[in-house]
Amino acid sequence: MKDRHIRRQAKLLTLLSHPRVGARGIRDHWRKYGQEVSVELLWEEACHLPVQLSIAGGGFDLRQIYREAEEEIRACVKMGIKMVSLFDAFYPVSLREIYDPPPVLFYKGDLLERMGGNRPQDCKGAPLERTATTRLARTARAIAIVGSRNSTTYGRKVAETLARQLSAVSICVVSGLAEGIDTWAHRGAKDQKGGTIAVLGNGMDIYYPRRNRSLQEELCHKGTVLSEYRLRTLPLRHNFPARNRIISGLAKGVVVVEASESSGALITADFALEEGKSVFAIPGNIYHRNTRGTHALLKDGARLVERVEDILEELYPDLLSQKGRTISNGLFSEMEILASLSEEERLLYLQLDQEPQHIDDLSRMVDMEVNKALGILLQLEIKGLIIQEPA
Repeated sequence: MKDRHIRRQAKLLTLLSHPRVGARGIRDHWRKYGQEVSVELLWEEACHLPVQLSIAGGGFDLRQIYREAEEEIRACVKMGIKMVSLFDAFYPVSLREIYDPPPVLFYKGDLLERMGGNRPQDCKGAPLERTATTRLARTARAIAIVGSRNSTTYGRKVAETLARQLSAVSICVVSGLAEGIDTWAHRGAKDQKGGTIAVLGNGMDIYYPRRNRSLQEELCHKGTVLSEYRLRTLPLRHNFPARNRIISGLAKGVVVVEASESSGALITADFALEEGKSVFAIPGNIYHRNTRGTHALLKDGARLVERVEDILEELYPDLLSQKGRTISNGLFSEMEILASLSEEERLLYLQLDQEPQHIDDLSRMVDMEVNKALGILLQLEIKGLIIQEPA
């Protein structure tokens, strides 16, 4: 049984490489026959197609490509990487509905889609245990949070806070594990009930960006990391726009926190609009380039977000009753924050803005010794109110 399942997965990967089939051919076959039809039907058709075509100066050896695909599946098994295809019942429902769903997804983590009566299987064909049910089954609710890699302190704080508040009411946060806004969205959501999904633009065996290696490994246990790209696929530039359609496809709406006019986050927003999904944007500093994209979205009709309730009211109004202490009264309302601070903490906190400031400048502004100011700033950082920037 297990070997049969590996052979089936290897055939799918071979078909992806087939010059007369590829991703489009697999999608067309799925749309024509549905997921109930065996992959064997497409395989039999492919075996009778002329395949001795010139590819990079050589022919297409179906048997050799199949052997390499089978080795790749076995390598995935050793690394704990699972695989799901359009022909599997537990393929994410929302992804099936986009124009070009990825035929195959590789993933690590517990956020699987559970459909029908079939139990999810790993690459070896063994049924996966249903613990507290897979988390994506518990949360068909998902929202994407995306934005600039070169984010500001303000943007990172908003992304983390918003992600934490959404995940606290069991909404899964989807993002791309890039530096900047994506990273802080994952950090904010990973320890909450909704969890987070990271969609890669490279193979599952590659860590990119490298500084997010520990976060990627953590999300494999606390959430899910997934990719449509096969092992050893490098993070090439053209992979990321395609990756963005998956981020949008998994979510019911997309929140853009910060974006310049050329930001890839706007591509994700475009995919969402094409799919008839809601797009939200965070307002920011009108003088900063990272707000030009988000403010353009607002001018074009995106919903302005000042509070997490602005999202819930449109997408999940039933969750507003769970508000209580889980959701703050507003992302930017500081009355409660200021009331909780000592006089000296409040004095320093009010000097900080969206851009980093040097400790020497801060101490001069409030007429306070540097060492004393450092101690107070450390307390503010522990409380999660400020972020220390690298020198």
